[in-house]
Amino acid sequence: LLIRMCTEVLKEDFEAAPDLSQFVVNSLKHSSEMVVFEAAKGICTLKIPNAKDLTPAILVLQLYLTSHKPVLRFAAIRLLNKVATTQPLAVTTCNVDMESLVSDPNRNIATLAITTLLKTGSEFSIDRLMKQIGTFITDIADEFKVVVIDAMKLLCVKFPQKYSV
Repeated sequence: LLIRMCTEVLKEDFEAAPDLSQFVVNSLKHSSEMVVFEAAKGICTLKIPNAKDLTPAILVLQLYLTSHKPVLRFAAIRLLNKVATTQPLAVTTCNVDMESLVSDPNRNIATLAITTLLKTGSEFSIDRLMKQIGTFITDIADEFKVVVIDAMKLLCVKFPQKYSV
């Protein structure tokens, strides 16, 4: 709760409260996984113009991508998916770990991994990812189908010469 309150204050003026921002960053080193995740989520939801400021939170989320706990993998990939919409370059460091989640037995995690990779990937990796989407699109919930469609729309805008609208 304290981390959420701090991030609400930081959303109003990030530069005016350096002690609060330092508290949230230091919370990334807490022993509780939920506290660490809330701190990472708080940092990622701030309107930070510099992707460098997101790096500590992205690194924590990258560690969660390889967790043996499906809840942590899901939470991390979902948050990275949201960040990739506004700051795709900040998330590209996680692409290798996200590639391994494409074959995750949890279809929701796999779907989010593919859509995040579509947002951050290069023009050359997209064809392979599009083929993988086709193999399990019928097995996922409608909520995630919407996420896939949104990612495909972004692709059309990002690579107009390859995908006509």
